[in-house]
Amino acid sequence: MGSHMFKLGTCAVNCYSQWFSGLSCPTWNISPMDQYAVAKARVLRFNMIVVMEKLRDPKYVQAVERFFGVPGLTEKGVPYCERESHEANSKFPLVIKNETRESLRN
Repeated sequence: MGSHMFKLGTCAVNCYSQWFSGLSCPTWNISPMDQYAVAKARVLRFNMIVVMEKLRDPKYVQAVERFFGVPGLTEKGVPYCERESHEANSKFPLVIKNETRESLRN
């Protein structure tokens, strides 16, 4: 099939480094260490990075709230555009043809 084929195994290794570096295409042949260096340089520009998965940990949430001085980080709220998006969805509902659905399943 050729060396240009996309390989999930190549992509799945060091996903965060690839995403942050912007160098995630396996066909570019950029070494993981180079990707890591670019990703690290980009990430270090920020004063704080919140790990979304850790927001399930109450101690982590408390630490983030203390950092910003704002309580209620994980309280359920209403997104700013929720009402408008629901209204738009009701006016213009998504219609999917059976052919499209079948092509996505195969």
